[in-house]
Amino acid sequence: SISVDHCYMIDHIGQIFFPRHAHVEIRHCLMQRAKTGGQVNQSQLLVSHSVFTDFPDDSDNYLDEDNDGLYINDCDASINASVFMYAKDEGLDSGASPGGEITISHTRLQTNCHEGAALSSGRGLIKNHYLKHCIFMDNGQALELGYSSEDHHVYADSCKFVGNGIGIRYGDCYDWYHRGMMHISNSESIDNLTADVWNMVREDWSADTSQMKFDNVLVSKAIPMYPELIIQANDD
Repeated sequence: SISVDHCYMIDHIGQIFFPRHAHVEIRHCLMQRAKTGGQVNQSQLLVSHSVFTDFPDDSDNYLDEDNDGLYINDCDASINASVFMYAKDEGLDSGASPGGEITISHTRLQTNCHEGAALSSGRGLIKNHYLKHCIFMDNGQALELGYSSEDHHVYADSCKFVGNGIGIRYGDCYDWYHRGMMHISNSESIDNLTADVWNMVREDWSADTSQMKFDNVLVSKAIPMYPELIIQANDD
């Protein structure tokens, strides 16, 4: 078991932590300036009231070295009231490994070069991801369900996706299988530079509209493939 509370871990060359088959609790901590915030493997993870920022550094030099805030590999995880920002890859990466249930609530994912949260899974695996009361701002893509199993479900409720390149994304840059499902409810995806919602699977460069469901979701402008989306009123 690993428990850290009111600690700071800064200026590391590699990963800050790399537990396997562990019970990990991180509360009121700062993880800053490292190659990655850390990778957790085959474990139980709790993160609360913590900040993960500047991976690998706080410069404006772009790097492509898997510089994630947190990489969650085959774990059950609960993340609450925390911040993941300024990662030159993803704020949170769920990896492609076996299973796991991840719950993220009251958390901010901001200014991550690729995705705020990149969610994926290998073929035939069961994964459930739940997001509630989260804010995604200024990411390349805010929330992405990429290559995924047919038993991978992402539920986002009462979240905001504002000012990203892309707000909500189904599909990714890999031409692998995409079979997971996204359910977005009581949320808003507005003022995103390229698209508030983008469904494009590189596997065959087409949209799979059956894999995204929306309930009471606000967007900046109409998206024909999803007529159920609510259009933001124009104050002008």
